[in-house]
Amino acid sequence: MNYSKLTLILDFNVYLQMNDWIRDRFMNRKGQVETHWGIFAGACAGACSATVVNPIELVKIRMQAAGQLFPRAKLSVWKLVRNLGFTGIYKVLFLSDRNSFYVDTGK
Repeated sequence: MNYSKLTLILDFNVYLQMNDWIRDRFMNRKGQVETHWGIFAGACAGACSATVVNPIELVKIRMQAAGQLFPRAKLSVWKLVRNLGFTGIYKVLFLSDRNSFYVDTGK
């Protein structure tokens, strides 16, 4: 399976699951979600999706760049994650994935 397809599937799966879970919590007795709660659910789902997918994208980009600069270098995913650390992976979360914060009004 292609890497891009895998991250796309993961991104939308996390987004849709979180969106449905949050919308279920704020559904009224008629089975409807008010617009502001739909926007809140979409924003939270987008944030969760970006939080899950961003480290994967960052590692992929770093490995692609290393492969272009040093074609014979052996760079493993674990070595890259160990060098960056937890804070290094999430440092650019809100800068690189601004477009992942979806707004779903439920219409």
